[in-house]
Amino acid sequence: RQRDEPRERHLLAALSAWRQNRPHLAVAEFDALLANDPRDLLALKLQHGLLLMAGEPQRMRASLERVLPAWPADLAETGFVLGCYAFSLEETGAFDRAEAVGRRAVAMQADDAWAIHAVAHVFESLGRAREGLTWLDAQAAGYADCNVFRGHVHWHRALLRFQLDDFGAALDIYDEHIATPWAGD
Repeated sequence: RQRDEPRERHLLAALSAWRQNRPHLAVAEFDALLANDPRDLLALKLQHGLLLMAGEPQRMRASLERVLPAWPADLAETGFVLGCYAFSLEETGAFDRAEAVGRRAVAMQADDAWAIHAVAHVFESLGRAREGLTWLDAQAAGYADCNVFRGHVHWHRALLRFQLDDFGAALDIYDEHIATPWAGD
């Protein structure tokens, strides 16, 4: 059955364009959808991922800056949006803002692995390995149950150990948390 609602039309068009390897068209459809409803979390997260894969951090950040005013602080999902925004800030070199926004996102949504990951990126990018490891240890419960992305967060733990020339610990993390397949993924 064909739907005629604008949200569904834009969402289906975006997914179809993505499937046809036309990422710019997909992004345009997500932009149109988010212009109509800046609080469409599904569209926001899908566009965020697509822009990441397309290597367009500036557009990722701009898209989030357009929709952020529609996300009030008292809305539970706002933490997830801030986590995406923190990552876009880090990817565009705004490290101080990225860390502050990422910490705020985690304070709002403790199980947002994406926000935890964004702050870890800041520590890694700035060579603050010990702080990064302390951060990830303190947030372990927030990414413990997040399926395959959990391995990526552990990858950052390993890279932070690598920055400290602690190669044995980096390899242990790899063996225990990254190379091991997870059931159900």
